[in-house]
Amino acid sequence: MASSANSNPVPKLYKSVIEDVINEVRELFLDEGVDEQVLLELKTTIAYKQSYDLVSDGQGTRLQDSH
Repeated sequence: MASSANSNPVPKLYKSVIEDVINEVRELFLDEGVDEQVLLELKTTIAYKQSYDLVSDGQGTRLQDSH
């Protein structure tokens, strides 16, 4: 049986959605004078939050970080 990390497509899907959204709004942010560093920080924050708050156990339930 494959490990749950390999069989769970959710983290890969989240990463793909985050990348797509960041790429789609990049020009809008730049046109409005928002520094690209803001997008990088947003992406990092979302990835961090996903890794701690939205950890899936492979059965569609969400687990919270105990910290």
